[in-house]
This record gives sequence, C-alpha cells and structure tokens, in this order.
Amino acid sequence: MTSARRDALVAVALVLAAEAELHGRHPVSMVLALALGMVALAARRPLPVLVGVAVVLWVDALAGGGLVADGVTALVAVAWLAFVAGSRVPPLRLGLGVLGAVALLSVANQVSASAQFSLVNDGVFFAVVVAGPALAGWLTGSRARQVEELGRRNRDLELRRATLVQVARADEVERVERQVDAALAQRLHTIIDDARTAGRLSVQAPEEVPRQLARVEATARDALSDLREVLGVLQPQPQSQPQPTGAGGPRPAGAAGSGRAHPLDLVDLALVLSLVPLAVETSVSATHGLVWLDLLACAAQGVLLVVVRRRPLVGSAALFAAACLQSATLTSLPQTVSWLVPGLLVALMLGSRVAWRFAWSGLVLLVAGVGSVELATPPGQRSLGGLLPTAALAALAWWAGRTVAVRERRAAELTALAEELARTRDEQVRVAAAEQRADMVRELHDIGAHALTVVCLQAGAAQTLWTRDRDQARGALQVVLELANDSLAHLRESLTGLVAEESAAPLDVAALEVLAGIGRVLGLQVGIGVYGTPRPLPPVVARAAFRVVQESLTNSARHAAYSRVEIGLAYSSNCVEVWISDSGPGPARTGPADAVNGAGVGLRGMRERVEACHGELTCGPCDGGFAVRARLPLRAPVLVPA
Repeated sequence: MTSARRDALVAVALVLAAEAELHGRHPVSMVLALALGMVALAARRPLPVLVGVAVVLWVDALAGGGLVADGVTALVAVAWLAFVAGSRVPPLRLGLGVLGAVALLSVANQVSASAQFSLVNDGVFFAVVVAGPALAGWLTGSRARQVEELGRRNRDLELRRATLVQVARADEVERVERQVDAALAQRLHTIIDDARTAGRLSVQAPEEVPRQLARVEATARDALSDLREVLGVLQPQPQSQPQPTGAGGPRPAGAAGSGRAHPLDLVDLALVLSLVPLAVETSVSATHGLVWLDLLACAAQGVLLVVVRRRPLVGSAALFAAACLQSATLTSLPQTVSWLVPGLLVALMLGSRVAWRFAWSGLVLLVAGVGSVELATPPGQRSLGGLLPTAALAALAWWAGRTVAVRERRAAELTALAEELARTRDEQVRVAAAEQRADMVRELHDIGAHALTVVCLQAGAAQTLWTRDRDQARGALQVVLELANDSLAHLRESLTGLVAEESAAPLDVAALEVLAGIGRVLGLQVGIGVYGTPRPLPPVVARAAFRVVQESLTNSARHAAYSRVEIGLAYSSNCVEVWISDSGPGPARTGPADAVNGAGVGLRGMRERVEACHGELTCGPCDGGFAVRARLPLRAPVLVPA
C-alpha cells in the first residue's frame, strides 16, 4: 500500500470516528470534524496539514465545540499527522510547525475546558502528544533515508566493481594476445606461407617439396613448444582464500552472546532524567501520600527504564508493576501529564529492542500495562475516557520503534554489504582475470594445439608419401594449408571475445561427421553411433561436448595412430552422454611425425569444460586402448556474475 493511500484511509477512518463520537452533542464539532479529512493530504503536505488541523480544533473550541476537550479522535489525528510530518519534513521546519500546533491546541483546550487544567499542563500535554510522534517520525524517516542512501551506495559499488571486472578481463585478453601473437599467430602465418610455397614447388621443383614440408613440420613443432610454455605461464595461480569469520574471528558490535556487560552511558542517564518532570508534578500538585515515597517510586521507574533498554519485556513488566503500585497507593498516574513521557519511551523501546519473533508479545504487554495503570487507579480518580488516546499513542510509538528497528537492521546489512563489496573488490578483479585467463587457456589449447598437432602429422605424412603417392601427399598438404588458415581465423575470433556461446558449434550428427572426417584424414578409422532421440542442446553444453570429441580425436591421432575410434552420442531424459574410445596404437608410424607432443593441458581442459556445465568426465584405459566419457546435463548451468 502506498503512503498516499494509507493516509487517505486513515483520514476517512478519523472523520467517521469523530462524527460517531460527537454525534448529537456538538453540532459545530460534527461539521468541523469533516476538516480532519485534510489528513488525506498528509502524503504530500504533512506539516501544513498538521497546523491546519490545529487551526480547525481552535476554531471549533471558539465556536463551543468539544473536539479538543472531549474528542479522542482529534488527539489521534494530531499524533498521526505529527508522525507523518516528522518522517518527511526537515528538522527546522518541523520544529516551528510543532511549536505552532502545540500553541494552538493548548489555547483551544483552555477555551473548551479552562477549569480542568492549567495552561502549563495543557502545554506540556500537547507538547508530548505532538512532539513525541514527530520525533518518532523523524527517527523512522531518517532511517529510511539512510537505508535509501546505503542502497544507492551499494548499487554504485556493484556497478563500479562490475566495470573493474570488465576492464580486468579486457586487459587480460590484451595481455594474452601479445604473448600468443608471437607464440602462435606468427607461426601459423609462417606455416601458411611455407605450405603455399610447397604447393608451388610441387609443380616447379618437386625435389624441393620434402625439404619445404620438413620446414612446415619443424615450425609446427616449435609452435607447439612455445604454446606449451605460454599456456604454462597463463595457468591461473591459486588464490588465497579469505579467512572465514569463526569462533576466533571478529564479531560485529553488539552481537548477541558477547558475554560483556553493557556499560552505562548518556542514554541511560537521559532515561533516568525523563522521570524528573513526573517527580516534580507528583510532589507539587498530585500527591496523595508521602512525598518521599512518590519520589522513590519515580526514581525506581527511572532505573527500570534503563533495565527496559537491556531486557525490554522483563523491564517493561517491572516498570508497569511499579507504576500500578504508585497509581494505586500514592499518585494517580493517568491524571498526570508527565507520565506520558516514560510511557512512550517504554513503547518505543518495546518496538525497537524486542526480537522480531516476540514483537507482538511486546505490543500485548504494552497495551496490558497501560490498561493496568488505568485500572489500578482508585475509582474516584479513574478516567477511562483517556485510556483510548493513551493506548493509541503508545501503539503508534511501538510501531515507530518497530519500524526504526527494521530499518536499522537493514541499514546494518547494507553497511556490511558495502564493506564487503569494498573489501572484496580487488579480489573479485583478480578472480575475474584468472577466470578469463583460464577460459583463454582452454580456447588456445582447443584451437592451437589441435591445429598444430594435425599440421605436424599431415606434414610428416606428406613427406613420407611424396616419393610413393604424390596425389595423396598433395591432399595432406592441402589439409595443412586449410587447417592453418581456419585456425588463424578462429584464434583471432577467440582472442577478441572468446566466441559467444550462442555461436558455439552445435553437437549433432553433422558436427560429428566433420570431426570424424578430420580423424580419417589423420589415419584413424572413425565410426559414429547416435542413440536416443536427438534434441537441441544449450550452446554451452554443445560447445563442451564438441571440444571433448575434438580433443579426444587429436589425442588418439597422437598416441594411437591408425587405430579404430568409436564416437558415441546418447540422449536421455535429462542428460546427454558422449564417449570416444580407441583400440590402441596401430601399425608403427614411420617418419618424423612419430612423437608429436601436445600442449599438456588437454585432459585438464576437457574436465574444466565439463565441470563448468555441471557434468562429469571419466577417462582411462579401456580394452587395450583409451576411452573418454562425458555426461552433460541438458539444462544449461546458471552462471553467477563476478
């Protein structure tokens, strides 16, 4: 519910209550009670409305009405308006408006019931009725503004941290680009140039082709060696974990169970001194017993206010018991004005200091305590008509305390969050850079190591075949040229954006056939089997599975040349499985391509990709060969931004 709608509903309720309360007694009051409908405007102009209602009550008193003297609704309306104004008006304007309202209400009550109370008593009473809710409103409003400011600050910190993370990732890409350019990109250019030269020599000087192919193979091997070094440098270093807050760590101030006594402070002194006006009032004009007993009772309640601050429920019960005893045997507290101050303080502390799960018990105790003090008064001095406004003011104070407590807790949470954001900002930047580096390591391995391995194998095969089958050797040379060109293009694309997930290679039969074709070019006997009903996969899952097949085929060509390789793809209700198994090393490969060393991060990169998708990867010897199996969920993982 918006504040404007809430205030409008309160206004309607107050108008209806005022008319029902005063019907048949004060015709002028029945008409002027409609002016309380101005409360509906409190959402936008609370302070002018407060002063306006005070003017209405003053005019009503001059006309002979009884809104001030006899109307409970008028007091509730004034208190509510003061609370709303306190939460939304600057302190200086609020103070001036409260003073004006108190003066008008005091004069109005003197006109309506001049013989009942003195002007001083009326001034004190309306000061409490107006200033108390205004102060409570100011507390709630200031906490609300504090929470709003902290929220803006945290949003700024989060935006700043996100910006720094993006900058760190971009800087990491730029840094890696410089290292990779020398280690891989320039070598790929050299391989492309040498392969094109070999193609020309195959027509112009065929005897020079084997030497040129040897240069291509040597360049690819050197690039693999350099790439291995670069990937080793780029491996993310273990990050130091922040020390968790445990039994020996720091604890927030005021944490429950600290075991340390709460020292006395100025707030406690102010609580004790709040009973001084009551002590003076009972000593001068309202004493029905020994003065020193009244003073002792007031002092006891002042001490109990300090207890209420630390033990709200127990302290409040004891304070109300002391007040009942004083009201029954000494001075009738409901007839005094000053007792409103400690009563509202108790209500405020019951709302702000009682644990949330016991909050309503605090309100029940408050209402019961206020009613008990009234009922403990001797029948001849009892005024049940004042019970309702007193209880309403107490409930308003309790609600203000509850609101302040909630907003203070929220402010504490936002402050802690702001401190955590500031404290972990550099750590988040380092983690983002490390994650970017790890992503690039996997990309470089998947693209560079795979391409260079195939280039080495094909260049070696072309050398061996050149003297026996030049057409097949030329085919191998064409594979080298095309693969080097494609790898260079993919490398540039990856280093500038790591290839968007939406553009990832799909995992379907056609994609597997492409990979199988590359494997057959490498001399592998590749078979494909698809089981279950094929279905679309999340791009990140398809990408991971594609890379697993690609890396496994490269490893089989490197370590199990000429073997039989089976690629399997199985769909189930909630996951997809892909496996690649070879039959072990085939006939011994001859020539310089016998031992092609990879970049050294293949299996680890596969495992990281699969685990990033919340999948499982298993690999190991199988029936004389080697098998890799990846189980991936069909649902894409939820990635939490750094």
